[in-house]
Amino acid sequence: MDDLAKIINQRAIPGTLIFDLDNRLLFINNEALALLPGKNSEIPGEIFFLCERIKGKPSPNDLSEITYQNGIILQNETGFRYSARAFLISRRMAEGEVSHIMVLLEKVVERRAIHFSEVAERYQLSKREIEVVQMICEGCNNREIGEKLYISEHTVKDHIKNIMRKMEVASRNELVAVLL
Repeated sequence: MDDLAKIINQRAIPGTLIFDLDNRLLFINNEALALLPGKNSEIPGEIFFLCERIKGKPSPNDLSEITYQNGIILQNETGFRYSARAFLISRRMAEGEVSHIMVLLEKVVERRAIHFSEVAERYQLSKREIEVVQMICEGCNNREIGEKLYISEHTVKDHIKNIMRKMEVASRNELVAVLL
């Protein structure tokens, strides 16, 4: 669990913007200012289109880059990519009436490569155990791992138990999290 806490603590604080339902900016934090493009940290038009979309109002200038219902990937002038996700929020949750739009901005980090040779050395894993770890990281279940390695599911389970013991993790998810 300490490794998971370390991962969580390493996450950056998201940029946060809060708009009223007329798309007037009411709040912006320093993290958002740092991610937005330009010297004046101007809010890109795509974010306003995103706000309209989340309110259910399609824009005639709807952007094809908005690939999912409440989010978009943007790039600032330095080439740094960040995601913007919009959510409807309410001033009083008990009443449930939507009063604001919150937009979260987060850095987009490229997928980190796992160096399995270093993993093998660090945790004293055998060649077969590293093959199993690679397949776990690919999302394979025990049956799929067994088929690919020509071993039984029971043998796969034994390998996974040994790997988890050596890596001092309690689940497959924790195993992957430790490697990232």
